[in-house]
Amino acid sequence: MAQQSGRSELSLCISIVTYKVHPDDFTAMLASLDAALEAAEASWRLRTRLIIVDNGGQEAQLRELLGDYPALPVELVVNTENVGYGRAQNQALAMAQCDYHVVMNPDVVVQPECLLRGLNYLEREADVVALSPEVTDIRGCLQYLCKRYPAVLDLALRGFAPRGLRQAFARRLALYECRSMVDKRLTARAELISGCFMLIRGEALRAVGGFNERFFLYFEDFALSIELARHGRLMYYPPMAIVHYGGHAARKGAEHIRMFTRSAVSFFNLYGWKLF
Repeated sequence: MAQQSGRSELSLCISIVTYKVHPDDFTAMLASLDAALEAAEASWRLRTRLIIVDNGGQEAQLRELLGDYPALPVELVVNTENVGYGRAQNQALAMAQCDYHVVMNPDVVVQPECLLRGLNYLEREADVVALSPEVTDIRGCLQYLCKRYPAVLDLALRGFAPRGLRQAFARRLALYECRSMVDKRLTARAELISGCFMLIRGEALRAVGGFNERFFLYFEDFALSIELARHGRLMYYPPMAIVHYGGHAARKGAEHIRMFTRSAVSFFNLYGWKLF
């Protein structure tokens, strides 16, 4: 429990980048954070900052929606253009020097005990620098967002191959997607974790300088995972749980496919090409 850490007060920054969000999704996310912070504050004296960076020209609408949650410690940063996900997240991270940072998407609903369980775990495990939660979709089906280092073939199969071809490589994809770990709900070391929700130790995040801004969208979370792993363990921690509505870049149209491909090339150029 919280008392095992030897301290009772923590600072927490939650940073969210928005781009043309749906109002219902945004409201559901805010309501879930409100409940999760209330649960965490029952055990911890939290100094919390919730920083939302808007890349999508929705300032007026976001301020109206935020007005329904006066208890949330929200700071809204408005960009006049879409500066990219990593750069926008870094704007928020530069504003707060906290013990822990939650980096999350606006299409996420966190379960009420999510933050409390994650903070308790990180306070117990000093060599862990980041946690990835159990993730389900809106139907309650597990999502496999922890990954092993990808080969080009893995990305092509997962994103663009027809169902029959994916089935022929099912064992390979299951290994890439860490399905055994997720299906068994194992708390286990992870290699690459998803940027839809990361709970990160602030010291480690500052040491790596936040996100690599050469990634406009996609693969910035893989790159961050590799850099964070130089400072400690990344863990899949299923007692933390969220619902995620997004993902599936290949189904979003040609522009997203182009951005995905460009970011993949940048990632492999940085960390090494693996074709098969």
